[in-house]
Amino acid sequence: MIRNYSLSDLYAGVPLRDMMEQLLSEARVMSRPRARGQEEAPLEAPVNMYETDTDLMVVLPLPGISPNDIEVEVLGTQLHVRTHARRDEPRAETGPQGGGTGQPMRRHRWLLHEFRIGPYERTVELPYPVDPDRCDATYEHGLLALRFPRPAAERPRRITLGGATAGQSVSVSQQGTSAETPTSAR
Repeated sequence: MIRNYSLSDLYAGVPLRDMMEQLLSEARVMSRPRARGQEEAPLEAPVNMYETDTDLMVVLPLPGISPNDIEVEVLGTQLHVRTHARRDEPRAETGPQGGGTGQPMRRHRWLLHEFRIGPYERTVELPYPVDPDRCDATYEHGLLALRFPRPAAERPRRITLGGATAGQSVSVSQQGTSAETPTSAR
């Protein structure tokens, strides 16, 4: 487990290894300019993944990308999202909305170029196998949201006990812990 350390902790004897792990886990590295003729590596999109009682949700920001340019694949517990489009290169047919799809203009000189829009690629390990045919995918305001129904075996279940103590039930979770809860209001 990585703990957040401050500079004053360095003098208090915090192990250098722990502080380096924190530094490297929080580091964000900007892409370097590519050499002429060299293929640029795709950006790694950040991911939010969470569960509801009935679904597994995966959300990725892919700003500036057309929904037609997004590829989503599921194999076992591996989710792979990829785009091939690059939308920040000037294009001859780019109108006031931007996002031209033709060949990039060859003769341009950047005055300031601080961000890239694609291509993106990310592979994520899902906590359990899902059914890709039942996935509900939406793309709105640059956010790709994938909703996978949780398998019945992964959903929390409530088991009611009878006989031992009237008016109480036990809630069983996936981790095997249980908590007693009253079933009737006082």
